[in-house]
Amino acid sequence: MITRFDRAAVKHLRERIESALEGIAQESGVQFTVGRATFDHTSTKFALTACVMDSEGQPLTQERTDFVALAKYHALDPTDLDRKVVAFGATYRIAGFRRKAQKNNVLMEREDGKMFVMPAATVAEYIKMRAFLR
Repeated sequence: MITRFDRAAVKHLRERIESALEGIAQESGVQFTVGRATFDHTSTKFALTACVMDSEGQPLTQERTDFVALAKYHALDPTDLDRKVVAFGATYRIAGFRRKAQKNNVLMEREDGKMFVMPAATVAEYIKMRAFLR
């Protein structure tokens, strides 16, 4: 039983919430993400996001839908979403678009799952280089 919230208690509670949501996600066909938490010694608040899945099993997050909608304004093609790009000696997957970011606005996921951001112009150049080298 939790009598006081501290970092360890919030982490434990997050894990319990995530495991409880797995069953609901399976039966409803959505993906849940438990986001950041704020807490004091008596209460805590978690951000919770639910996304529907597309036909390929990818969650339709705000970043993914923003990429499809805004790619043409940044010298990218909406079909570039999920395209693999080799940059800085690693392979990245285009994962979405950060609508409010002015410069580093394309979300890139490295092969190990770590997320990075790059300017849209840089991503477009890497795509052109890859097409040129084929």
